[in-house]
Amino acid sequence: MARLANRDYGLHPSVDAKAYLKSLSLDHTIVKGGTPTPLEQAKALVYLKHHIHEELKSEYILVEDPKELWDNLKDRFEHLQRIIAPRAQHEWSVLRFQDFTSVCEYNSAVLRITSQLKLCGESVSEQAMIEKTLSTMHVNNVVQQEQYRERRCQKFCDLIAILLVAEQNN
Repeated sequence: MARLANRDYGLHPSVDAKAYLKSLSLDHTIVKGGTPTPLEQAKALVYLKHHIHEELKSEYILVEDPKELWDNLKDRFEHLQRIIAPRAQHEWSVLRFQDFTSVCEYNSAVLRITSQLKLCGESVSEQAMIEKTLSTMHVNNVVQQEQYRERRCQKFCDLIAILLVAEQNN
């Protein structure tokens, strides 16, 4: 959980590990009732151990079953969602377009925060992201804000594209 125990805990690393194991048709090695061959178990174990943070490697060096290792890591880090969710909710509540020096920086912040919220089971709709952006523009940009509203963007990425063009032209 990555490296399988990422220090900043920004995103849940097990998502990447699970996707990678699935891409190799090894995801059944970490689920209950899976019946992997010894070779599949070895491949999954090598991948998981390779991506464990250095500080954790010695703790799990004797674990030889990828399911056991997966479960141990999951138990150890599952509580992080309870830490990530309130922080992400707070960041979302105080997020303001006007506080960023570029559209690109704002877009990155929105996508990072919404990814964290989604990881914790809270999805943010396209309309919510659009409304957050438009409603937190600087008061000097009221005319532009209304122009963007009139375009009735359905996707956040469309609004960002428009804002990037406007930023480039200013």
